[in-house]
Amino acid sequence: MVRFYVRSMFQVLLLAAFAGLIIHEGAAQSDAGPIGQFSQYNETSGANLSHREWAAVLNVMVMNDEGKLGYGRLSTEGHRILGSYLQGLQKLKVSEFSKDEQLAYWLNFYNAGSLALLFEALDKWVLRASNKKLMNPNYVPKYSPRKFVQGKTGAMTDRRFIIEGVSLSLDDIRNRIIFAHWTSPYVIYGLSCAAKGCPRMTKSPFIGSAVWNQLQAAARTFINRPETAQMKKKGLLLSSYYVWNGDQVGQGPALMEHLRSIADGALKAQLAGVDAPYDDKFSWYLNGELPPLRPGQRGLPNRGSGEFVYGPSN
Repeated sequence: MVRFYVRSMFQVLLLAAFAGLIIHEGAAQSDAGPIGQFSQYNETSGANLSHREWAAVLNVMVMNDEGKLGYGRLSTEGHRILGSYLQGLQKLKVSEFSKDEQLAYWLNFYNAGSLALLFEALDKWVLRASNKKLMNPNYVPKYSPRKFVQGKTGAMTDRRFIIEGVSLSLDDIRNRIIFAHWTSPYVIYGLSCAAKGCPRMTKSPFIGSAVWNQLQAAARTFINRPETAQMKKKGLLLSSYYVWNGDQVGQGPALMEHLRSIADGALKAQLAGVDAPYDDKFSWYLNGELPPLRPGQRGLPNRGSGEFVYGPSN
């Protein structure tokens, strides 16, 4: 039985994949501390998990090298594939895999789950759209994912997934599994969100055999984006993403040492004499293009017709 709790208009597309989930409250762990069950791993395992469904979704949605997403590109079939992928991940016994394979699993799960729940939020937003605004040819619809990302809508904190009998939220996966069991600062670069200020997705899912190389590449891409670290007259203006993830990347000298290790060229030289940032900022603009809207629309946004091309099995 598929174990995913579906609400709102998103269930129209994913009902077949997600129907029948019952949240077992007794399986949910305490909010305090890591979930120890997921600290177990098997380094003798030779299993290589397939993320080809997720690769197919990313291949359609990621529009360019900057990781801009086309939220209107994913077709009805694409939404079904996304649901099928999340369904399949929940059936696996994660603790039987190697630690690197598990890390790739959790990073992909978090990003795919975030995307699925964001589509729910976008569908609700479309239903609230004013026809008067939509009929204005000069109206440019804008959507801020801030409440979604910060958990104010409940999307990030609701325990809507069940893995190995444990009810989990995306917030649980991020803080009580990934950050609790992998202390490297590089793991923060594997977690994407719908805001421009977050690390971007690429067309390649994380895979166990390459996950650390992928995270290091993501780290270099993130820090060297012009908006992430800017040298001003007062000093370094840094992305708030580093402040929010201070437990992982450190603060003060430790943070600066990490930044210098991944910065390139001129930025690396500019950071040489910096002890700490003087301030931080974050861009809450949507990290892509909204689905097209139309007057009188009372249902799901227009779905794209992106062709799905499956890559390698991993």
